[in-house]
Amino acid sequence: MHLHPDFKNEMYRYGIPYKDFFEMNGFAIGFQSSLYNFSKFVVINSSSAVRYIKQMQGQDKFIGIKLD
Repeated sequence: MHLHPDFKNEMYRYGIPYKDFFEMNGFAIGFQSSLYNFSKFVVINSSSAVRYIKQMQGQDKFIGIKLD
């Protein structure tokens, strides 16, 4: 994701990077994240992940953030 480093650092105050989270929990990094049973999925800007989340988890679990 091509976001300003200051913005990324601000976001990490609320969580950790994707790869670190998957490694910390022993999840397979190559898996589509929408296969996991998270309570919510946040997607920043356009991504194919939106389609997977809506199809596999439902619209109610999707949070989209548009920055462009």
